[in-house]
Amino acid sequence: MFNKGKFIGIALGFVGLVLFSLLTMYVLTQAEKGKAEEVFESAQGSLSSLYETIEIQMKDAKKDGLLTLIDEKAVASAQLSLNDTEKRLSNLNGAHKENVKQELLPKMKGIEEYNVIVPIANQLQSRIHDTGKKVKDNPLDPGLSKKFTSLKEELAEFTELAAKIDDPSIKEFFQSRYKPQITRLEDQVTSYQNASNKIAELKSIAEKLSLPKGEFDQKVSKLSEEVAHLPYSNTNAGLQEEIKKASKEYETNRIAQEEKKRAEEKRLAEEKKKVEDKAEEETDEIFPMTFTMTSSSGFETIFSREPYGERYDDIDEIARRHGGRYYYVPESDVAAIFDENRKALAGLNYGFSTSVEYKELFIDLYAYYTGTSRDDAAALVGKVIDTGEPIETGEGNVNEGGSRLWTESGELHYDLW
Repeated sequence: MFNKGKFIGIALGFVGLVLFSLLTMYVLTQAEKGKAEEVFESAQGSLSSLYETIEIQMKDAKKDGLLTLIDEKAVASAQLSLNDTEKRLSNLNGAHKENVKQELLPKMKGIEEYNVIVPIANQLQSRIHDTGKKVKDNPLDPGLSKKFTSLKEELAEFTELAAKIDDPSIKEFFQSRYKPQITRLEDQVTSYQNASNKIAELKSIAEKLSLPKGEFDQKVSKLSEEVAHLPYSNTNAGLQEEIKKASKEYETNRIAQEEKKRAEEKRLAEEKKKVEDKAEEETDEIFPMTFTMTSSSGFETIFSREPYGERYDDIDEIARRHGGRYYYVPESDVAAIFDENRKALAGLNYGFSTSVEYKELFIDLYAYYTGTSRDDAAALVGKVIDTGEPIETGEGNVNEGGSRLWTESGELHYDLW
């Protein structure tokens, strides 16, 4: 016969057993989780400490300084810790396995990549330092060109190697670190080469005096200021000295050129004077300073061309244009223009007269005495010759003043009162 009380007891015992098993499993699971957390955090702390060391070194690194390797023993220890962590976590049902893959493994690889590339980077940095010293010693050294070519080839190889780094921050650090240093050195060399070329240009200008002094001085001042801002004082001092030499050479050549010009001007003036003196001597033979003219009645008149009075040079110049010279009778109002044969071309007193044959001479005298333009004078004289009619001004009263331009018997006359 079925015992109900006994069945209930058995059922309750079974349920208790199940509950105990579940509780035991829960306790064990939580223990495993705690153990996995402890294992992961231990490895994470070790790796993070090393990785933070790298980050600090990259942050604090001088822009052209050498870098320090992460201690190899610490790296090996971290690797062993990571290997042990992976093994222990695999025995704990793979807890934190994804975190290891996403966080710990990349950091470990970054640490290894950093330690691999640092020696190569330091070698490149040392080469840059060596080139920088040579630039500082003499930025105008022709051999620097080969140095930069070799250095840029090494940089290209390094950049290609850095591009293979998986860690983004480490890759960016090494890819951007060295090219600016080389570019800066190249720019310095270029600046010095440009300054040297400008100094050579200054020297050429100084030699040829191809610029006015003001423009040359401006170039000197501007270039001197430009050199003063270049980075290397020893080289700058040499360049400044070359600029001073160019400036001094310009001044020396300028003074020499002026002296040469003055000497040439003096020579030409002396030659001109010789020619003029010779011409004057020849003129004196043809046109003596004084001569005596004897009339048919035996009356002697002395004529002179010694400069005298305000109008002498002007009238003598007109006479020269027509092949004659201006003579006057001293202490009288009588004057005349004579040709080389002492033939009177024009007579001058209060007016003047010539034969129509010497119309051009008459026109020049008329223009000079009246202030009329030569074209107008020629027109008036031509009209008088053509018409025979005189041209008069004033009323003919001596006290009131006037003039008369007229012709008679082949003679042209101009009277002024």
